[in-house]
Amino acid sequence: MRVAWLNHRDASHPRGGGAERSISEIGRRLRSRGHDVTLVTANFPGGTPRQYVDGVDVRRYGRDLGPHLAAYRVIRELDPDVVIGDLAHILPWGAPILTKVPCVLFFHHLHARTLPGQVSPPLAVVLKWIERQYRFSYPRNQWITESKSSAVDLTQLGIRAERIHRIPPGIDSDFFRPVPKSDKPSLVYFGGFRRYKHPEVVVEIVRRLVRDGFAITVDMVGAGPEYERVRELARKDARVESSIRFLGRIPYSDLPQVVGRAWVNIHCAVAEGWCISAMEAAAAGTPTVGYRVPGLTESVSDGSSGILVEVGNIDQLVSATRRALLSMATLAEGGRQLALTHSWDATAQGWERVLEGATRES
Repeated sequence: MRVAWLNHRDASHPRGGGAERSISEIGRRLRSRGHDVTLVTANFPGGTPRQYVDGVDVRRYGRDLGPHLAAYRVIRELDPDVVIGDLAHILPWGAPILTKVPCVLFFHHLHARTLPGQVSPPLAVVLKWIERQYRFSYPRNQWITESKSSAVDLTQLGIRAERIHRIPPGIDSDFFRPVPKSDKPSLVYFGGFRRYKHPEVVVEIVRRLVRDGFAITVDMVGAGPEYERVRELARKDARVESSIRFLGRIPYSDLPQVVGRAWVNIHCAVAEGWCISAMEAAAAGTPTVGYRVPGLTESVSDGSSGILVEVGNIDQLVSATRRALLSMATLAEGGRQLALTHSWDATAQGWERVLEGATRES
């Protein structure tokens, strides 16, 4: 089976995250199962126009709209058996509509929840409208999504339930595995520095813990438009600033050690499709404290692999962080057991079934 995967970024992109990690993990496993996989995506400073990564043919075109403009020509050139239209960045792919190649859509989460604060209000209105047009753009296509909440969102957008396939992402529990914890209580944040993820809440948690005489250290990993603002907030209190290490983007190979040494992972997003970082932390034996929001309620087992609290209630979040630090060993074991129930091999097999079904349906 020849697969063309259309997305705006790949795992090497400076702004790549969990969505791009899924492409990498699923793509290379489809390749190992004998399928040809080509990823059509955007280029970035320092990127190469073409690169083979674990057998996946990564072709990069232009910048943001580059892969959209190139998709039709590339599909004609590749003559794939099936196209994956990845909707991680809202804009629908016109190429599958203009060709007769069967197309499977990958829906990560409802962007209407995450747009406020990330784009201007007029642009948010336009993008929300585009999202509501999916049922007209792809009236007879198969859809893949990762969580129950995202499947519900799709039905509310008008997609027929029988065309929606829920396939949770996997976890590499050999790569993310328990390592010796830091000697003193420590936190980690590696959820991305975007407005809807509210990384500034971590600074407030540290401020309150330090104020109460709690000795704590924090590693904040990642980049994004909120990075400098959060650093400035930390600088306002010398005790907070000295407690936080801003590591920026680090090599993915270093992430398991940083996450595994922490006692608790803090995740403050107010919307998720699925939280891969929470599952990665669980596999590394690090429980997650976060808000009780769609997606996170499926990737964190409240009271077993972490603690979830009311959205926006920082008092509860601080209290939950304290409780998680005190019960870290028990929560870590629960998280590890949860992570072991998910594997990328099972995820790739689910994708393979849907893709092959789409080719037979065409």
